[in-house]
Amino acid sequence: MLEYRNSLRRALPSLLCFTLASGFSRIVAAAESTNFVTPVSIEHLVQNPADLFDLEGKTVRFTPSGDGSYKVETISGVHLIQCNRLLKNEDASGPAYANGWSVPIPFSFPFGDKKWNHLYVNVNGNISFEQPESAYWPERDPWADGGMCSVAAAIDSRSVAGMEKMIAVFWGNNTLPKTSRMSFRTNRNSIAITWNVSRMPWGQAVSGENTFQARLYSSGVIEFAYPKIAERDGIVGLFPGKAVAGKQLAHWVSNATAVDPSVDIDSADVYDAGSVLDLAITMKHDALTNVDSGSLEYGCSINHDGWKDPVSVSVSDKQSMSCWLLCEPLTGGWHIEGHRVDMFVSKVLLAGCQTCSVAWGTAWRGKPGRFTGSGDDLPPFDMSHVSPGTIKLSQAHEAHSGNIFEVFHYPVITRSSERLLKSIYQKEPPQDDIALVFTDFRIDDLFGKGLGAGAVNFSIQGIGEGNANPRSTKDIGSTNLQMSISPVWLGSAMFDETGTFDDGVKWFNFAQAVNWITHECMHRWGLDMSFINPATGKKEKLTDNNSHWREELDTTAMFPVGDMFQEQKGLGKSVIGGFSWFENADHTYSESNYSYGIPGGLSALDLYVMGLLPPEKVPPTFILENFKQLEWNKFEGTPVQFKIADVIAAMGERKPASAEAQKVYQMRFYIAREPGRDPDPAMVERAQKLSVIVADFFSRATGGVMKIVPSGSVVSEKKSTIQQRTRGRRRRRLNNTGT
Repeated sequence: MLEYRNSLRRALPSLLCFTLASGFSRIVAAAESTNFVTPVSIEHLVQNPADLFDLEGKTVRFTPSGDGSYKVETISGVHLIQCNRLLKNEDASGPAYANGWSVPIPFSFPFGDKKWNHLYVNVNGNISFEQPESAYWPERDPWADGGMCSVAAAIDSRSVAGMEKMIAVFWGNNTLPKTSRMSFRTNRNSIAITWNVSRMPWGQAVSGENTFQARLYSSGVIEFAYPKIAERDGIVGLFPGKAVAGKQLAHWVSNATAVDPSVDIDSADVYDAGSVLDLAITMKHDALTNVDSGSLEYGCSINHDGWKDPVSVSVSDKQSMSCWLLCEPLTGGWHIEGHRVDMFVSKVLLAGCQTCSVAWGTAWRGKPGRFTGSGDDLPPFDMSHVSPGTIKLSQAHEAHSGNIFEVFHYPVITRSSERLLKSIYQKEPPQDDIALVFTDFRIDDLFGKGLGAGAVNFSIQGIGEGNANPRSTKDIGSTNLQMSISPVWLGSAMFDETGTFDDGVKWFNFAQAVNWITHECMHRWGLDMSFINPATGKKEKLTDNNSHWREELDTTAMFPVGDMFQEQKGLGKSVIGGFSWFENADHTYSESNYSYGIPGGLSALDLYVMGLLPPEKVPPTFILENFKQLEWNKFEGTPVQFKIADVIAAMGERKPASAEAQKVYQMRFYIAREPGRDPDPAMVERAQKLSVIVADFFSRATGGVMKIVPSGSVVSEKKSTIQQRTRGRRRRRLNNTGT
């Protein structure tokens, strides 16, 4: 590894020469301008207005009726039963962010058409029955861009499908284990459970401690009491998992003859089914519940509010569902039995939708020709009179069936920046290479983060299949766009200008925000990289399944930028993964002592895939094979050093090569608001400061090769090259004529 470090040091002088030689490959006008920010108003920006928590100082009571419904009452005033048994962290199951405790109860409690003698108290403010919440977490994990509405939708639809049952007292997400206290008390006819909890500081600022209690009685009565709630968003209600038969909203009969019985659709229907829409496909033969190769997809496309979003159940050796109507967790509930496939979509995801249409299809991926579908021209159906999926608990005084809940949330907007950019580009010229959309008001977003860029518009060979065949964004009005990430609220804690981590490290210059933005922008180049391992001669991945550099890969920053964000010294890693590894005296390996939330810079491999470093300037690096953790920050592994030639042998040459690759990028930060008011000046000012730091990061982390300028201040490289060639031909013609 010492050889690698020395090669990196030797490379720096020549890299700097390369920087000076290639930093002006575009014609730049108004190069000193740093006005990157444009406030914009967007019609219909908010899909679902805020519904903030209003039950503090109240008690909600659910009284069961004989038909499986519950009478709901909200009563002013709170009394708490003193709980005497503390739930200890060492007795919990599951990860800290989804801890659950198994608690016996001394009576049979009726819920969801069953009687229970034990339950699970979960740290996230809920009670489950078959399993602790940690078992369900993969199906409701909101990372990275989820909100209360998307989580509630996943719980709702999965419950209707019979996949889980839950009592949500105050589902609040990622409760802080160190300061959380859960306790309970039982007697012959009741159990009381009290939560004193605070949220994890993982995005939004923590408002304070929340205290609430659930009481379950042998009669089936359930009570929630809320003496003190600091947070204003959460999920409250019952998810007993009882499906509700509803009105048929749409019906389609297939007239096609499928090439294979496995994809032969007879008909399809949409039903209003309580808190969900039931999207039902009826096959002419029994629907397959597993296949031994490829994947069989029963699906549909929901056309709502001018957008089409897919919902499908995929069958292979197992079954799964994907629902793209909002944001993470992008899942739902389904049921396959006989000829019928039911996909349940929570109405929470379609709040405010007036009309809707559904196109149907079934396809066996991996079996050419096995497809049948309806096409996209089915008539829409009216959603304006469809019963809402949630109730207003503070005003409820009647009986309800099925799932009975309210989602308390901040305003909901689409988490697709491209959908917002389509509206923006109807008013603003679509000149951006990098377009980031922020709101100046808080939205339904748990982490203040979101998903990143992908390969769009411009093909790049030699850095992965996705970049070789990028998708187009022509439909949103731009063919220039290359980087855009999920819209977020600029006022969240992650966008603070300064702060201190738990370990005492102080940071400045928007370190956390820059770390997220640059990480997500880097996804524009993949990552999907491999190399030929010189030790084995075999092709191996350098990237993981989430398009990041593998943890075992040394991605020490070529041009460290730590001093931009902290006073402590340290050698950082690439913002998109890997680590800066060093070897200990006992030949084990440790990560460099560099704060995870501070941007470290970009590695030589990053600069290569970005087209900013020619292959002959890329120093060798190494990856730790046979990687194994021994203890905290101590790992064993066999270092395998490799060169860029080993990468090219696996991937092919990068085209365009670095000499022709783009070096100057036009960037714009859009501050979105609804029409009728001025933008928040504090958020505009914050955006301006942040944008300058982001531009400076890319300049410094690339040794000055990459330049970010405000959109509209640069002539495109393609035009620049054409102009230069035209001027060259003109000079040759003039010389040839002797003029």
